[in-house]
Amino acid sequence: MLHLSRTKKNEKYKPLKNLERESDNEEGDVARYEALVNALRDNEAIVEPEGPLAGFTNLPDVSRARGVPSSLTPQRWAVRPFPHPGARGAYMQLIEDAAASHALDPLLVYCVAELESGFQSGAVSPKGAQGLMQIMPATQKELGLSSPFDPAQNIAAGTRYLRWMLDSFKSVPLALAAYNAGPEAVRKYGGVPPYGETRRYVAFIMSRYGRLKGLEMEREENAG
Repeated sequence: MLHLSRTKKNEKYKPLKNLERESDNEEGDVARYEALVNALRDNEAIVEPEGPLAGFTNLPDVSRARGVPSSLTPQRWAVRPFPHPGARGAYMQLIEDAAASHALDPLLVYCVAELESGFQSGAVSPKGAQGLMQIMPATQKELGLSSPFDPAQNIAAGTRYLRWMLDSFKSVPLALAAYNAGPEAVRKYGGVPPYGETRRYVAFIMSRYGRLKGLEMEREENAG
C-alpha cells in the first residue's frame, strides 16, 4: 500500500490496488505509478486541496490560473463544494453587501475571490497581488484601498474594480480577462488576451459561475 497523506495511518486505510513488481526498469516503474494514480482516481481517493496555495512570495510564477492545482480542469473546479469552507459566515455576507453596492451578482464576486485566494485574507501572489481579491498595489491606489489584508476593504475594492471592468467591456468573460491581465491587454487584443494564464482563468471562473447559477436556479424552481 502507498500512503499519500500527512495523516498518520490508521484502521480506516485499505489497499485500493495491488501492483505486482514486474521488472526493475524505469519504464516499468512509470507504468506502475500511472496504474496506481488511475486506481486512486477511479476510487475517488485523490482529493484536491480546498483552496490554492497562497501567502508565499517565493513560489515560481506558473502560467495557469492563479493558485489552481495543475491537475484540475475547469469542469472539475466547477463541481467543488459550495460555499468554500473558508468563505462561510462573515465573508459571504461581505460579498453579498459589496455585490449589492455595485449591482453585481454575488456569485460572480464569490467565484473571483475563490479562484484568486481560496479565501485566505493574507494571500500574496508571486507578482505582488494581495488579499482575498488579489489586488495589485497600483490598482489599490486607484481604488483607494489602504488596508489590502482587511477582508471587508479588499472585497469592497475588488468588487468595485470588477464593476469597472464590466462597465468598460460589457461582457463577463472580458471583464474577467481584464481583472486578470489588465484592461490594456484586453483592448490591445480586442478580446481575451492570448495568455495561457488568462484564458484558463476565464475558463475556470465561467465554468464555476455557470455551475453555481444553475444550482441557484434549480433551488429557486424547487422552492416555487
